[in-house]
Amino acid sequence: MDSAPILTDIQNCNLPQVSWVIPDGNWSDHAADGAPGDGGPSWVAAIVNALGNSWAQSMGGGHCDYWGGYGTSTLTHPTVILVVWDDWGGYYDDVVPPDCTSSPCTGYSNLTGGQYVYGFRVPLLVVSAYAKQGYVSGANVFPPSCSPPNTYCHDFGSILNFVEYAFGTGGNPLGYPGGINPQYPYADALVMDTAAAPNNYSLYDFFNFQSNPNPFQTINGAKYLPRCFHNPHGSGCFQTYPMDPDNDANESD
Repeated sequence: MDSAPILTDIQNCNLPQVSWVIPDGNWSDHAADGAPGDGGPSWVAAIVNALGNSWAQSMGGGHCDYWGGYGTSTLTHPTVILVVWDDWGGYYDDVVPPDCTSSPCTGYSNLTGGQYVYGFRVPLLVVSAYAKQGYVSGANVFPPSCSPPNTYCHDFGSILNFVEYAFGTGGNPLGYPGGINPQYPYADALVMDTAAAPNNYSLYDFFNFQSNPNPFQTINGAKYLPRCFHNPHGSGCFQTYPMDPDNDANESD
């Protein structure tokens, strides 16, 4: 049984334009309920390697280049991989969230989302042939501040805004075309990490689309091979499968 369709889709040149990839609890970085808790890095490496080496390893009667810069066929589609976590167990952030100079925090500019939008800072990894190598968003800003205007205070809505821009809808800058009601537009319309055209989209500071694509470098040293994710039962890599991706939510405490 193939439990990693994302890897099969890449190999068969059948990757959708946008994929939301949710791991099993064994490789979600949630160490709980007897899970080994160490499969996450291998899972991410398997996906990145499959995309980066797709030109050489793709099947199905033809080549596809999901990294960009290798093939010359119509199946050349440079891909952006955004790796995020749903929460974080570290210290509180040292950057004061926007609209949080007093208590309670008001969240977005329309005074919504104060309870959930900003708090812990979660990691974001941007992988692409056109990503700036070694770049850390906001690293040279001191003291750090999320007060507008800025280009480095990203949130989960930034991912939606970037996807909309990449596929031609132009994002939702101030237009608020989607929402529960006019007072509650979706988060992609309220992100703070956009600038004037041509950078009127989220996450723009991570990329340089005017440069030649960076050659792919295979990630080596993964503890679990891709076969572990294709067939967790048959490979014997994981003793318990499947598991809730958010398996720490199942703990009795």
